[in-house]
Amino acid sequence: KMAEDKIAAAEREAVDEVRAAAAAGAAAASRKLIAEKHDADADRALADEVISNL
Repeated sequence: KMAEDKIAAAEREAVDEVRAAAAAGAAAASRKLIAEKHDADADRALADEVISNL
């Protein structure tokens, strides 16, 4: 039973690590896309849209 518990804990830890790596990769990709596609005009348009919705 103790060995099974250790295996289950190791599996949970591995899944958590994969999820964290996937989230970090998605965040890095998002940052890159935003940096490449979002310029000052887009910033102004977004700010205007947010303000108009207040």
